[in-house]
Amino acid sequence: MFRCLLLLVLAVLLGPAAHAQFLSPDGATTSSQFDNSLYGIVNVRNGSGLPGEFGPSDTHAAYGASNHWTTAQGHVANVTATFTFITPKSVDAFYLWNHMSTIGIAATNGYAIATFSLRFYNDSNQLLGSHLNLSAAKNVATAQAYAFGAVDDVSSVVLTVLANHGDANYTGLAEVGFRAVPAVPEPAHFGCAAALLVLGFALARRFFGRAA
Repeated sequence: MFRCLLLLVLAVLLGPAAHAQFLSPDGATTSSQFDNSLYGIVNVRNGSGLPGEFGPSDTHAAYGASNHWTTAQGHVANVTATFTFITPKSVDAFYLWNHMSTIGIAATNGYAIATFSLRFYNDSNQLLGSHLNLSAAKNVATAQAYAFGAVDDVSSVVLTVLANHGDANYTGLAEVGFRAVPAVPEPAHFGCAAALLVLGFALARRFFGRAA
């Protein structure tokens, strides 16, 4: 009985966010990639340019080979990046380390994404939800966070670049991540649920008995 009550209290008071954890996608593909594979989409999910066991508050290194994704020339809008999970996840936030396109390393400082959309899909490619016309700042070395209500059973997330910060040739990202929210533990068997039901009836009987 005590275990049942404890689980119930934890579920109500703490909620799923209490167990949230930073999560990198298992895979990433894109509709556009720079000719040199050193600037491939894999760089946005492998922690390159970040310290080991990194999190949203960690600073990403400046733009360089093997630590950023950059699109093919002329592809600055309507470009997609798809992030996948081997096992479906419940997620309630997205983290974006924008392209650190500082002049001297890049041709201009406008490679960074300015607006984008996110769409969430299950393993049957059914749309679970979307967040449209999100804004991102340039020259921010830590993660920009986008929190939303939990989306369950997510197998893939499609990011669509709507605009960058002014460059006419390239856009891209440094790294992405998500906040995963495990399901709240439930009572392990019917006996626990039944015990809670009996307790509820007993409390109600005592309350209404006194009221009479």
